Amino acid sequence: MKLTKKEIEKVAEEFDLGEVISVKYLEGGMINYIFTFKTNKGNFIVRKLGYKLNDWWKLKKELEFSVLEFLKKEKFSYPIPLFIKNK
Repeated sequence: MKLTKKEIEKVAEEFDLGEVISVKYLEGGMINYIFTFKTNKGNFIVRKLGYKLNDWWKLKKELEFSVLEFLKKEKFSYPIPLFIKNK
């Protein structure tokens, strides 16, 4: 699974990540596709879902976001990744 150049640039634009310098696919995801992006604003990880986002998955994603935000707010002892919200 690859992201097209057009998809990569759209992600960078939607999330104000800057100008894309490089993209690397990380192997090993079971149902998602994980990419690292290097831009002029820093390094980012992008997850492309490997399934259709139905109502059940939407609830699971909302729970995932809430749990990660809670752990970050409570200063959990391990680094917590946070999702970037678009413009």
